[in-house]
Amino acid sequence: MEKDEVNDSRSSEEVDNKEDFVDDIEDESTDKPLAVIYKGPAALDTCTEAMEQALKKKYEIIICGPNEKYSIKEALELSPVVYLQPGGGDEMKTAWDDVGKFAKDIREYVSKGGNYVGICMGAFLAGVFDLSGNNSGGFNLLTESGSYSDSYIETEGAEIKTEKEAALDIIWNGKVHKIFSKTVHIFQSQLILILKL
Repeated sequence: MEKDEVNDSRSSEEVDNKEDFVDDIEDESTDKPLAVIYKGPAALDTCTEAMEQALKKKYEIIICGPNEKYSIKEALELSPVVYLQPGGGDEMKTAWDDVGKFAKDIREYVSKGGNYVGICMGAFLAGVFDLSGNNSGGFNLLTESGSYSDSYIETEGAEIKTEKEAALDIIWNGKVHKIFSKTVHIFQSQLILILKL
């Protein structure tokens, strides 16, 4: 028997089933809601990758940024259910130089019902901060215009008073969980952002 004859011996039903399986996989991915994650100078690549790993089972993921296929503006025009601004670094000016030009786009996206999740640097970027004496940075997404985000350790009653690594108790869905903390951020307006996965 020739090699080609062996390959051609599959029934048309087997071929159809294989094609249906591929179609099912493709259909499944298009049913997922879209999440956009930033990658660039305002975040560590490892933070972006961790967010992608955490979300990819339930979300279609688009990575946006200066060296990616989509800019922040282009990605937001795709109407994602959530925009995620990862953490990384502590240079506000460097971060703002990269993402500040998209502040209007991010504010517009959120004002139309879009969701913003900021982790670490991304949480600071959600508020406003002082780059040159006039609150010149930040997306200004918090409920009170001009609200700032700040470091938890500097607030009255903070359980942790150092930037050293620690474990914090948080309540999530009615259960106490330990989370890793290096620096925890709070919002002046006490806004809490929750992403249901």
